[in-house]
Amino acid sequence: MTERPPTGMRRAAIGIALAALITAIMIPAASAPAKKKHRPIVYNAVATYLDTSGVLEVSVRVHKANEVKVTFGGETRQAAKVNNVHDWWQANFGGGPVNDCYSVKVRAKNGHGTKKRRRHAGRLGTKGCDSGKSRR
Repeated sequence: MTERPPTGMRRAAIGIALAALITAIMIPAASAPAKKKHRPIVYNAVATYLDTSGVLEVSVRVHKANEVKVTFGGETRQAAKVNNVHDWWQANFGGGPVNDCYSVKVRAKNGHGTKKRRRHAGRLGTKGCDSGKSRR
C-alpha cells in the first residue's frame, strides 16, 4: 500500500499551484492595459476680420480630430489644419458685418465618434464676447 503525503504538504502544494495559475493569468492583463478610445474635444474659437478683403477667419481649437467643419451664418466650411500650431483649425467666411462676437457651430470627427459644439468666437483686438455687442 502506498502512503499518502501528510495533509499539510498537500495543502501547500495546492496553494503554490493556485498562486502560479493566478500569477500566469494576471501578468498579461497587467502588462497590456486597454487603450481608451476618445472622441474629439472642442475647446474654443477665435475670429479675425480682415478689413482689406472683408473675410472672416474663424479659428477653433480641437483636440484629437481628423476632420473639422465650422458653420457660421448658415454656411458650413471644411476647416483646414493650421501648420506649426498644435490642435488649431481654420475656416474662412466671406462678407458679413463686423462684430466683436460671432456665434459658430463646430463639428469635429475622428475614428471614435463625432462631437458637435456651439462656441462664441471673439474677434481679435476687441473685448470679444464680453463686450455686450450683438452676436451674429
